[in-house]
Amino acid sequence: VAAKGGPPWLVGHSLGGTLAVIAALFDPEPLRGLVLLHAPLAFAPGTSPFRDALVRLAPLLSPAEGTVPGSLLSFAAAAASPETFLWDRAADALASAGRPEELALHLQVEAWTLGERALPAALVREVFEQLWCEDALSRGTLALGGRRLAPEALARPVLAVASPADAIAPPAAVLPFLARLARSEARLVRWPAEPGCVFAHLAAVLGRRAHARLWPRIAAWMHARTAGRAAPRDQR
Repeated sequence: VAAKGGPPWLVGHSLGGTLAVIAALFDPEPLRGLVLLHAPLAFAPGTSPFRDALVRLAPLLSPAEGTVPGSLLSFAAAAASPETFLWDRAADALASAGRPEELALHLQVEAWTLGERALPAALVREVFEQLWCEDALSRGTLALGGRRLAPEALARPVLAVASPADAIAPPAAVLPFLARLARSEARLVRWPAEPGCVFAHLAAVLGRRAHARLWPRIAAWMHARTAGRAAPRDQR
């Protein structure tokens, strides 16, 4: 997101938010700050049941070469959290059935989830081993380009949005990383699940209430920091 008259903001969702943090740690100079939506940032055991279950499946998802089918990644996600990817999905369909706008959104999200793409095996292996298994990002042991990327070195404001109903990136998978941002203003906003979004993991991005209430707050927060009016550090 371009900021008028200055550096852009980097906005990322889910693993895209995780990768946005890595990019900012590697080269923060071009950035004004970060907005992270349902992005897991800490992967220690116990941060989420999804993380613990997925790590047990990691050997199946770490081939030495080639590609990993998108269908296999979808199967692994459902196996790690059937409540999210099976039961909550069905419950959201029922909850949306009598609401035309929510039902239309639900069907659009379902169609989007069917667009599975294969990923390079090397990328999948590195993500699982270094992030999910070793918690290298939050621990400050992640190396890229011969450099160690320490969270303490990031000196840019960070706003993270997480949902307690999200099995993939609940607040417990975000707060330990934010706590290490000694040079940054860091804030966590908790946002609930919304009908029609299929998964709580998509609520802040697709939810109608999020568009009406959350995004104006995010925009105001970004504008204040673009104008140089930073607020005290906040991790609520």
